[in-house]
Amino acid sequence: MEKIIGILQENSGLTNKEIGVMIHLTGQAVGNRIIKLVENGIIRKFSVEIEYPKTQFIRVFMDRNNFSDFE
Repeated sequence: MEKIIGILQENSGLTNKEIGVMIHLTGQAVGNRIIKLVENGIIRKFSVEIEYPKTQFIRVFMDRNNFSDFE
C-alpha cells in the first residue's frame, strides 16, 4: 500500500489500471486497496493543484502625468 500512496502523491490523476501496471497488480486490486486506505483514514482527501498563468496586474497611482519619467 505504501507504493500506491507514493504514486498517488506524485500523480493522483492516474487510473487504477495505470497504477496497477506500475506495481504489478490489477486495476481492481488497486481500487480495492485505495478504498481501504480511505476507509481507514490513511487517505483523508484528494486534492487538485492549479497552476495559474504568471500574469500580474499592477496599478500605479501618480500625482502628475509624467508618464515618460515613469517609464
